[in-house]
Amino acid sequence: MNELISVIVPVYNVEMYLSKCIESIINQSYTNLEIVLIDDGSTDTSGKICDEYAQKDFRIVTLHQSNKGISVARNNGLRVAKGRYCCFCDSDDFIDFNYIEVLYKIMKEKNADISCCRFKGIYADSTVIKSNTGTIIEYSSMEALNNLYFNSGPMQQVSNKINIVVWNKLYKRELFSGTLFTEGRDIEDVDITYRLLYKAKRVVYIDLPLYNYRLSKSGFTRSNFSVRKMDVLEVWKKQMDFWKEKNKRIYEYTAMVYYTKLINLAYWGNRYKCDEEINKRLRYIEKELEEKYSLIIKNPNIGNKKYKYWLFKTSPKLFYCIWGLYLKLTKNDSVANI
Repeated sequence: MNELISVIVPVYNVEMYLSKCIESIINQSYTNLEIVLIDDGSTDTSGKICDEYAQKDFRIVTLHQSNKGISVARNNGLRVAKGRYCCFCDSDDFIDFNYIEVLYKIMKEKNADISCCRFKGIYADSTVIKSNTGTIIEYSSMEALNNLYFNSGPMQQVSNKINIVVWNKLYKRELFSGTLFTEGRDIEDVDITYRLLYKAKRVVYIDLPLYNYRLSKSGFTRSNFSVRKMDVLEVWKKQMDFWKEKNKRIYEYTAMVYYTKLINLAYWGNRYKCDEEINKRLRYIEKELEEKYSLIIKNPNIGNKKYKYWLFKTSPKLFYCIWGLYLKLTKNDSVANI
């Protein structure tokens, strides 16, 4: 059955890469596509490029919006999408010619709600491929979630099969009914993937790198430390609360991630506390670490990290000094390590 599949592409200031992305979609071996390009207020020629492709290919729908972020763009794409299935592609990435065909085929064969594949890391001067066996693995919802959080489940020796990103997957679009991207927040993938996996009855993975992820991002980019980096706290606290009554092991894991983000952001917030909003968030983080200390040190996942929290409780100023020195000595003094 040749069912309609919607490909949703949020676009922002990627004129250098956009044509390659769109060409990779329109030249798919699976042709019954609806291609939704959402220009998120680009200030370069990206919006014009979208319109030009829409004139050439009747399958392309272009939306233009003021700059509201990738979550709003994806949600608007979902709202206009007509396909029974949908997938996402970042506008500076590209997909192999059989990407959609393969994901659709294994989804139908295994009666899955989500299908996914491995991806290639594309650097300026090289391509990184971790595995390429073609192995197909089926998961129940909880098996997929265990793999996401713990790299466990069927064939657990093959790690990193189910990952947090939304763009290397094909979905039944009905999964997004009542489950949209949280708008106005960074790390939107972390905030939605676990919820979609929880709703899915079956997930299938194929060990083929069919998605090409460009690691030198230029549109929706990573940035230096800012108050929005602190969005990660709300995202992981939301996960922690989600799992509290559903699964003890995942709850304890997500709680430990939340505590780790707290103390890491305390350090970075202290470095940038001259910013009024960051300083306000820092005071909240320090209070949260103080109030949650007994829970933190009792978490079964804490290991030798307990000394880090003990030092902070003893003296935040001493912690900031010693931890900053440690990060410099270990060459981990980067916002990317939050």
